[in-house]
Amino acid sequence: MLAPDGSAGERICDIVRDTFECKSMDDVAMVLHLIAACKDIEIVRFKDRFAEPSAGWRDAMVNYRVRGSHHVCEVQICHQQLLVCRKQLGG
Repeated sequence: MLAPDGSAGERICDIVRDTFECKSMDDVAMVLHLIAACKDIEIVRFKDRFAEPSAGWRDAMVNYRVRGSHHVCEVQICHQQLLVCRKQLGG
C-alpha cells in the first residue's frame, strides 16, 4: 500500500480508527488494561492526551497492530462527557 506521497506507507498510523466511549476514568483505565493485556495486539504507539492534551482535547490514543498483520490501527479511548462537549457543544 502506498501513502499519498508515494512512499511505502510507513507513516500511515490509522488505517482503521475506532473509539471507545467510557462513562468514567475507571472505565478508561480498564479498556487500556484490556488492550495492553491482549496477546493478539502489538501496541505501536501510545499517547496519553489526558495528561498532555492536544489542542485542548483529552483522550488516550493507542496505535496497534493485530499480531501477524502489518496494518496499523488506531483506537481512541474517550470519556463520555468530553465527547458530549466535542459533538454537541462545538468543543
